[in-house]
Amino acid sequence: MDQWRRALTRARRGELAVLRQPWHRPVPGGTVAPYLVKVLCTDEGRLAAWGTRYGLPARGICRHGSIPHYDLWGPLADRAWAELSPATLGTGPDAGPGENAEGAGPGGPPPGGSPLPGKGSSPSQGGMVLDHQNPEPPAGIDSQAPGPVPPGGGPGPRAVVAVLRGPWPAGDAAARLVRAGWPGAGALYDRWQHVLEIAPLPPELARRLAHEAAGQTGFATWRPYAGAASLLVGGSLPQLWSLAHRWAGRDQPATGQDLTRAAGHALARALLSLPHLPPGRLGAEGGAAPLSPAGVSAGSPAGGTAPAGRGSAGPVSAAPVAGGPWPAGGFPAGPVPLALGPRKVDFRGRSLLFGRRTLIMGVLNVTPDSFSDGGRYNAPDRALRRALEMVAEGADLIDVGAESANIAASKPELEEELARLVPVVERLVREVDVPISIDTYKAPVAEAALEAGAHIINDISGLHADPDLAAVCARYGAGVVIMHLQGHPRRLVREPRYDDVVLDITRYLAEGVQRALAAGVRPEAIVVDPGIGVGKRTRHNLEILENLGAFRSLGYPVLLGASRTSVIGNILETPIGDRLEGTLATTALAVVHGADMVRVHDVRANARVARMADALVRGWDEPAGGWPFDAVTGRQRRPLRELGRLPVRPGDQSRT
Repeated sequence: MDQWRRALTRARRGELAVLRQPWHRPVPGGTVAPYLVKVLCTDEGRLAAWGTRYGLPARGICRHGSIPHYDLWGPLADRAWAELSPATLGTGPDAGPGENAEGAGPGGPPPGGSPLPGKGSSPSQGGMVLDHQNPEPPAGIDSQAPGPVPPGGGPGPRAVVAVLRGPWPAGDAAARLVRAGWPGAGALYDRWQHVLEIAPLPPELARRLAHEAAGQTGFATWRPYAGAASLLVGGSLPQLWSLAHRWAGRDQPATGQDLTRAAGHALARALLSLPHLPPGRLGAEGGAAPLSPAGVSAGSPAGGTAPAGRGSAGPVSAAPVAGGPWPAGGFPAGPVPLALGPRKVDFRGRSLLFGRRTLIMGVLNVTPDSFSDGGRYNAPDRALRRALEMVAEGADLIDVGAESANIAASKPELEEELARLVPVVERLVREVDVPISIDTYKAPVAEAALEAGAHIINDISGLHADPDLAAVCARYGAGVVIMHLQGHPRRLVREPRYDDVVLDITRYLAEGVQRALAAGVRPEAIVVDPGIGVGKRTRHNLEILENLGAFRSLGYPVLLGASRTSVIGNILETPIGDRLEGTLATTALAVVHGADMVRVHDVRANARVARMADALVRGWDEPAGGWPFDAVTGRQRRPLRELGRLPVRPGDQSRT
């Protein structure tokens, strides 16, 4: 955050300064420029003199925003950044370019050799955006490489995923039977049939694995998908676990065997992440290694034992997630946080408890034009009052956004977005005692917010829009919400296309997870969000809601953000301000499907619905002081507690 303040301070003093921000726009030559570099100075004469050295005309100075500046891309931007960033960021002499001993004066050549190109230069040399034009990126541009992304924004063909296709149990029915006096009912879970889909696979491999799976489980088939194929397999949990173990254990180096192992890893991860899975249900037959009692591999540091069931009293793991349950020392295809059951996760000094109940993320927009409540909370005092109100109503964390995802909303310049966001974050961190999440896809904004004390970054693009964002989150130890988006946050796809909504979104989220892990983000600090209402038509949104439990198959907690979205307005035919009942229905559905968090505007009502649905689905515990009402007479026996401050079990404190 200091570097951005320093840059703006220098520019306002009449000195040259430089800022760099994600851009991802098409440029001449058929490539995509990942960054836009701004050279800023309130002294236009000095700015124009600097531009003359590089062949930049004075008419190219952009005057939108508060400070005149050049917008540069390509090698021209790289050289400007190399020249100006040391003084701007405080890593070199605190003097303007052209005034230090190592550089040339305003009339001389630029540092590093020949003059840089301006208008009329070849695409390979870079250039600038003239006449303050800032074109929107076309749909389908990927942040990492030029060219369109696959339908649904999915990763490459070798990123194999598995998703649950059914059934969707409303809680652990077997556990309810055990509580009702049928101790042997737990074995019923082993006999229920589960159906999972694995994709993408080469058609020949899918055909062969289908034949092999059918011989073991009794049902398997395959179908064409996204230029390849997907495999559908059904069976009992022990049968499926044994199949996953067999496929993942193959060690031949051939490509087909590599993908067979990938299919086994994906299937195992999906099984370990099933909604409301009772511990110890996997590996009971078929020769595969059973799930360890702690839900982690031997030798992992998590320790403890798994709870007897969701909603029942049991220990909570506060240790980092280990490799996951797998024979011979750990699950080889990455962590599976959901396999650990209830766990307390630290986010830069504040924590959330996952797995006991559905968490509530309260929405706080500090924008003038958000689709739902734009302009209501865009001052620090009003934002703070609203945040405190949401916490009292039951919010477990607050999600702050300073740029609207509304396709019709304005898109602020970086300095404007920071001016909206940073003062609010500083107040919230000081005066609100829950984690603060920041809704942004930009590394500079995320860094400024984390410097101000924020705890989680909620990226609408799923770490696809800005390649530096994952590294920023890792460096600060922040949590990350990875959301699906088709297109780019500054220009959503108007005609979204999917080969298969559930599979395409799952593959996109899997790629975002891999980017986060590769950058060093802690696996237990990752949450995935299928992205209701963003880059999707109504039929797509409904299919996501119908299959919400499938997204748990990646092994990470699932966030649902359906509050007040257009799918509710279309089904109920209601305006934005009259969509509470529809939102409450999606919250109850999220609990049934095992979602860990819902992002909502109306916190009190949604927190109550989630609390009631959790009691029915996950189980319940009578409070230490007893229930507040006598069930026979209906008389109140003790004072009622605010939902946002209900007492929790010892060791379950979710706020620090």
